[in-house]
Amino acid sequence: MIRIGDQMKLPGIAASFVSICSVAMAALIVAVVTMVTAATAFSQGITIDIPLMATFDGARAEPGSPGVTVTGSWVGAGVSILALAVPLPLWFSVSRRRQVAAI
Repeated sequence: MIRIGDQMKLPGIAASFVSICSVAMAALIVAVVTMVTAATAFSQGITIDIPLMATFDGARAEPGSPGVTVTGSWVGAGVSILALAVPLPLWFSVSRRRQVAAI
């Protein structure tokens, strides 16, 4: 830990870094799930509905020419990202408090 005067600066920087990385990882997970779901609806020509987030409507107009229409909610995607991102920073802050209390 870096001590400047009586204040420890590294834990705050580390917590910020964990929070930013947690949101980035959650956004990437939601993006990958969305792309895989769209690809499945496209290739199979089926409709897949994820409640409060998106509907993937796969269709086959002519034999051999599939298509997909995606209807989504940015609010639903944002809530999903936050729900995935929140546990890691909370766990990190609790474990850091335990380490500091043990010192």
